[in-house]
Amino acid sequence: MGTVGRPKSYDGDLVKTSMPSPTSNPNGKLLIIDDEEEVARTLERALKKKGFRGDVFLAHNSGVAKDLILKLLPEVILLDLTLETKKGPQSGLDLLDEVLELSSSVRVLVLTSQSASKWGKESLKRGALSYLSKPADPEFLMPLINDAIHSVQLQRAVEAQDSDLIQTGIKFGIITKSKSMLEVIETLNYACFNDQPILIYGETGTGKGVISRIIHANSKRSKGPFIRYQPSFSNPDLVASELFGHKRGAFTGATEDRRGLIAEAEGGTLFIDEIDSLPKETQVLLLEVLQEKTFRRVGSNKLEKSNFRLITALNKDPKELTKKGSLREDFYQRLSHIKINLPPLRERKEDISLLAEEFFSQILSKEKLSLRKIDSLAVRKLEKYPWPGNIRELQATIERACHLANFRGLHSIGHDELQLESKGSKEMQGSFREQIHNFQESLVRKALEENKGNQVRASKSLGIDRTVMRRIMERME
Repeated sequence: MGTVGRPKSYDGDLVKTSMPSPTSNPNGKLLIIDDEEEVARTLERALKKKGFRGDVFLAHNSGVAKDLILKLLPEVILLDLTLETKKGPQSGLDLLDEVLELSSSVRVLVLTSQSASKWGKESLKRGALSYLSKPADPEFLMPLINDAIHSVQLQRAVEAQDSDLIQTGIKFGIITKSKSMLEVIETLNYACFNDQPILIYGETGTGKGVISRIIHANSKRSKGPFIRYQPSFSNPDLVASELFGHKRGAFTGATEDRRGLIAEAEGGTLFIDEIDSLPKETQVLLLEVLQEKTFRRVGSNKLEKSNFRLITALNKDPKELTKKGSLREDFYQRLSHIKINLPPLRERKEDISLLAEEFFSQILSKEKLSLRKIDSLAVRKLEKYPWPGNIRELQATIERACHLANFRGLHSIGHDELQLESKGSKEMQGSFREQIHNFQESLVRKALEENKGNQVRASKSLGIDRTVMRRIMERME
């Protein structure tokens, strides 16, 4: 047992006896804060007598208490509300507020006099776990303290794991604090350290291609090629030719030998997007490649060895696709040794502002725009929007808003610069630059109409130089 007695002097020095490290006792740490030292020591002895096996520390004023909280990270605090006679229970409430700011995970049990239950209720409103009348009954206190210690230790273990995953995500270039994405990072970390086939599925714009590149870059195949393929033909022969290659004369138009993407991916990673678009015949052939590690070019009987890792992606639920028959069940089972389900952005609302700020910083760095921030109203609008196009749509929105704000001579992105779809049901159309040009042209047309075709007045109303106005008008011709 370690205890801390009354300070040696009023400057806050502590008397310490065998003080353990913050994680030394699995039974936890209890801090008793009471201005009456003998009352605190009596309570400590009573708890030990009842079988409390954790470390107990004592503090007799708020300064010492705060020092101990920072140094020891106790799980539970017993706080006497009347720490200062002149201030009365308010002194304990003030310390309670500070304690919960110092450690959001700590549990505080408040001790009050019999006639001060209103102060106890006030302490509950401020975040205390419970309040008890003095003198506290050790038999009643014991289960409260032990349950609280267990709860805090579990919470801190989860937080520590989440912190490690967040750091891993940062290493991968993934910005998140959402639980669903932390689970993805955990699976992603595992996927980087083995060579099994991976299936990534999620809505369009959730980052399946980005995740596949992260896996490749952090795997033992990182020195090999990364080959991306999205089936663009329904003809099985053409798809087979693209994947496996062909011999000259294998079919009409095959005028020379061709290496396929499987051969190109030798020693590296082959990423096939929208794998359900592969013809059934090709799914069978690729399944054989995964099982036998060999393949034949179209029009050839010669077996060639294959050494690549396959990562595939879907933008629909794979189980639904197998039911519909567009994805063979045996093929799906072989593809999905590791499954990564990317959540849509609308289910990661806590990440929206983080991602928006990252995209904002990227565009400012790349384009050298004189913007300072995304204002709070704009952030709120971003968080309310359902993002049917997911991260890809958010990035396009921020880039467009940056250029629009800069065009308008603003120093921040506001609510009006976001230009989100009113119903949030359609994805942005056209490239980013096309969208910027279209918006600029619509502003110029409106200004010319309002100023009856007078270019000088129109440019002044927009706050732009006439040369800029002329360049935009030349695009409109």
